[in-house]
Amino acid sequence: MAWARKLIGVGGLAFVVSAAAAPAPDHDALYARYDALTAQAIAQLPLPEEARARNALVWFVRSEAGLGEVSVGLHEVTDAELLRFDTRIGSRSEGAPAPADVLGRAPHPGPGTYRLIVRYGDGVAVHAMEVELQGDERLIEVQLADDLETLPELVLWGDRDASTFLESVVRWIGFSLQVDHQRNNLYREALRAPDVRLGERQCERGGATALDGLLLLRAAVDSYGDAAPPALLSLYARCALQRGYRGEAERALRATSDAELSDDRLIDLGLRFATTDAGRGALEQAIDILRAAEALDPLEREIGLRDRLGVTLLRAGRSAEALEVLQRGPHLQVGEIWGEREAANPTLFFMLLNYGIALAQQGKLVEAMSVFDLVAARTTRGPVGQILSDQANHMLGWALLQQRQGREAAAAFDRVSLDGPYAESALLGRGWAMLTGENPPLKRQPIPDLSSGGLNETALRALFKTGTIGCFELQHFIDTVSACRNASRFERARLPETPASAQQNAMPFWDALFARNARDPSVVEGYLAAADAAFAVGDVWGGVTLLEQSLDRLDVVEMRWQAAMNLIEAGAAPTLTSAGLNQDQSVASTDLHWWLKDWVTAPETVALQEAFATTAPLIARLREQESEEANAIIGELLSLRQSFSVAYRRSAADALREVWERYSQHRVHAQLGLARAYDQALGGP
Repeated sequence: MAWARKLIGVGGLAFVVSAAAAPAPDHDALYARYDALTAQAIAQLPLPEEARARNALVWFVRSEAGLGEVSVGLHEVTDAELLRFDTRIGSRSEGAPAPADVLGRAPHPGPGTYRLIVRYGDGVAVHAMEVELQGDERLIEVQLADDLETLPELVLWGDRDASTFLESVVRWIGFSLQVDHQRNNLYREALRAPDVRLGERQCERGGATALDGLLLLRAAVDSYGDAAPPALLSLYARCALQRGYRGEAERALRATSDAELSDDRLIDLGLRFATTDAGRGALEQAIDILRAAEALDPLEREIGLRDRLGVTLLRAGRSAEALEVLQRGPHLQVGEIWGEREAANPTLFFMLLNYGIALAQQGKLVEAMSVFDLVAARTTRGPVGQILSDQANHMLGWALLQQRQGREAAAAFDRVSLDGPYAESALLGRGWAMLTGENPPLKRQPIPDLSSGGLNETALRALFKTGTIGCFELQHFIDTVSACRNASRFERARLPETPASAQQNAMPFWDALFARNARDPSVVEGYLAAADAAFAVGDVWGGVTLLEQSLDRLDVVEMRWQAAMNLIEAGAAPTLTSAGLNQDQSVASTDLHWWLKDWVTAPETVALQEAFATTAPLIARLREQESEEANAIIGELLSLRQSFSVAYRRSAADALREVWERYSQHRVHAQLGLARAYDQALGGP
């Protein structure tokens, strides 16, 4: 098991675009303890009732088309209703094949003749027929046809431990066909077993139900002894990883080998292990796993693998390797990202933005700006698309300011939504753009819309070489990001010509910034920028006033920051569920949630919170055991929860201190600027 051994033995998780980040706190020992304890706890847990009861029936329905409401009922021959399930599946399937949906569980009525009735909508079509139940069935699956006039099918699955193991396929044309099989024929593919199907569904639902699903899968694995099918072991490991139980997933996979698992399954498991490790801050371990998985995908078909590897390398500060990973792939083809309705493929969109970030971190700023410009100029529908477009315009604007392209930067900032998370920083940059000079070597003149010119790719490349068009036009019309290097074209802001000074042009944007939330450091930076502009045009007292206002703001922010820190020290910290709540909260609580809104959704924070949360259902289930061994594990789990709680609050406090670091630098800047201004006013140097 060379690769899988490496996958699980290196050590003892939108859609987020991530740049290089500071190393996460070392929680290796804490998570090693968590993995060991949760594996012990799961082995002691009682199985859910449906895993023990031999007379439990699990009901499924499968549909390949939108059928609206469906009602499935089991009746006695006298038409007395024994059970009934109702579902709405049409709005979700939209004509595409969909996996079977769990309708529910019910006691087995016992051997006999029954009537099964399926109704579509309000009696649009009703199908009913008699069906023989042997008494050993554990699953009934109704396969609904895509045509109301076509009769459905019914599949009955027998209990593999029963003496008469069979599969009955009943075609609803008044005729029943029974096919005899060898005892284990239906279990050659273990994933089709009823308890496995139900366990998989429960795992996908998450929450407390997912633990029931994990236990169902564990019961299925244990029923095979030492000969559990590899596919079943990998499914169990996948479910364990969904709950964050890495140690349990390791334990399951050690019983199989590389040769017994397909490359697709190994890649999927690698992605899940790497996501878990990256969330815990073990970035290098996650990279090793992803590199091993990458070797199993020579044709580079797994886009999610490339995306996760690129993000993890960027977070680890290995931008050169990230660039190598991201400089090829479908995310470089514009047509692959945006569909006909301008709805972007999220994964490819993230990869393209990360490609631009990697270029910028490697000093290839002009090429990075070409990528940002390509993304920023697209109109992408939906809230996620808007945020990503804002981020691209935000990054493009500040990159252009570094290149002294003020009017082009202004055009980028103008496209940022004032209701989004980049609004304050965009207003700050928009003001700076009015004070920034020009860099003639980067200039590209506007040209007519080439799409109406009928030019082919050869002609377009010739125009690019002569400088008639820029990189953006070439990229856009030949549908690829990698069409050119070291050049770009950016829009210029449409600003009215005015004799007003650059400072006067900048102030409307900074005035709008001053009216915004003072908790954003960009607001204080706006005061400092406006003061610098005032000093530059000789308005000394105007600059002094602005610096004094910035210090007043900082005094207020410092008091509020200290109140938020006191909340953390008293045991408070925002959670994923409460991060967006702003009603009925104290000012300090609101400030805390606002300052830590990015920290709350960081992978390391999510991993800490989920690890803490998953111990609660384990403890609740172990209390049912009333054994000394279970009680000992409960005590250790309670201690572990306390350790996670401490680590969580400590992480929140560290994040809040990082917020204040930026403010403290602004205070020093303001104080020094004020001292120099007073010296000059009094005739000093």
